[in-house]
Amino acid sequence: MSYNSQSESTKRKITQLILFTEIENEICILLARRINPDKDFYLKLNGPGGKAIHEKSENIDVCVIRECFEKAEIVLRNKKLLKIFEETCYSTKEWRAEPCLQKEAKYIVTLAIYLHPLEEPPKHTEPHTLGPWDLYKIKDLLKHQNELVPILEENIELIDGKIKTYEQDVLELPINMQKLEEIKIKLEKQSQRTQETFNFLNDIDLEIPEEEIPEIVDKQFLVLALNFGKLSSYKIQTLIKYKKKFKNQLDPLEESSTKSKQ
Repeated sequence: MSYNSQSESTKRKITQLILFTEIENEICILLARRINPDKDFYLKLNGPGGKAIHEKSENIDVCVIRECFEKAEIVLRNKKLLKIFEETCYSTKEWRAEPCLQKEAKYIVTLAIYLHPLEEPPKHTEPHTLGPWDLYKIKDLLKHQNELVPILEENIELIDGKIKTYEQDVLELPINMQKLEEIKIKLEKQSQRTQETFNFLNDIDLEIPEEEIPEIVDKQFLVLALNFGKLSSYKIQTLIKYKKKFKNQLDPLEESSTKSKQ
């Protein structure tokens, strides 16, 4: 029996994202230390990433984009996102890939690693579970692999090699300009949906000043959030602005609550 024939309720997907940059000719990657003693891999280093929402059958590519935004408030570009590793195995644990015989398995766990250039500073959004984000030289991590969560520890050499060939690998991604043009031609035959899709394809790389992004009300936020994987970059920026506004309203309340407890 194949993995695909298994019930969706038993499938779990976990992602790790490597955001990389170069400083003084040294390749560095963004990592944070896991600081919650009640969670797996306590004190190990990991990148932005996490669990796909299996109740919604969340796509693994959508998962890594969402998790990166939640963990570091960084918006990824689809065309720059490169999957370099994916492995599926039977497991007795729900959120850990501990290979076992099919008859012993309770879950089917898929692990994936992605690369994306680091293009903006990260935010420390989950201080209760992760330490501050920091840049680590990959040459040092190769010497101290046991500092990393298992999926990164086992694949750090692969990550190093794929970062070095990243630009060429991205150029060879299946969705090239010719394929994109074919998609657009097919879409011309549709009516109202055509213009919406053209807007999406054309604004992928569009950077919009924050002051030009419209405000949204609470009801709109729920609609956008539930369709995060289908949003254009413009609507993603709208969500970011909403979250910042909401956070600015909460910060004074949290500070007041902290002072009253002291």
